[in-house]
Amino acid sequence: MGTNAKKLAVFECDRLQDLVGNGDGGSNAGAGYVQLLQKVADHVRAHASKISLGQINAPPALTFTGFDVQGGKYPEDIAKFDGVLIIGSLSGVYEEEAWIERLLNEIRDLDKKKVRTVGIGFGHQAIAQALGGQVARNPKGPEVSVRKAQVTKDGKDVFLPVKDDFSLHYHHHDAIVKLPSDFLVLASSSVTEFQSIVSLFIFSGQSSPLLSCHRIGTSLHCT
Repeated sequence: MGTNAKKLAVFECDRLQDLVGNGDGGSNAGAGYVQLLQKVADHVRAHASKISLGQINAPPALTFTGFDVQGGKYPEDIAKFDGVLIIGSLSGVYEEEAWIERLLNEIRDLDKKKVRTVGIGFGHQAIAQALGGQVARNPKGPEVSVRKAQVTKDGKDVFLPVKDDFSLHYHHHDAIVKLPSDFLVLASSSVTEFQSIVSLFIFSGQSSPLLSCHRIGTSLHCT
């Protein structure tokens, strides 16, 4: 990995190596997810020349460092990283757990420091909850499948290549029901209004891209 690689801190919000099924048996709580992210990022970069879409530049090299936030682990100096990725969890961001309260405070601090931050699934919801929005059980029910989301007018200014819609894997019972101020909606669906949102330094989405079909099928009973 070159010296110009972008360094991302991954806030692990669950022991997700069991969900992604990497089977490495490692003791690092975040190893499964971080290793998978690294493999995907390296694969995309290695095959970037095959992408014939002139709107998309070659992606930068990325390195990922995991932090078990359930266990109270955070970077000692966030300035050593180029950005933060907050990933999924089977917990709810509204639950009165000490680790969740600290995570919400850490997100507020990232916002104040204008740290580039991406949230996925639970991370998407945590960003909204921390910054003045509201998360609750989705009044239109859960999403556990590949579903289509419609790209908004603002979304077409952000997503490349420009498309009217996209399909991703979703697995969630909760949803953002009130959008934080200063955020724009990039994508929406008939079940979840705020599928993807953005502010000046923060981007987040509701999808669960790294969950396998098998694990989703066996966890349908989860709350």
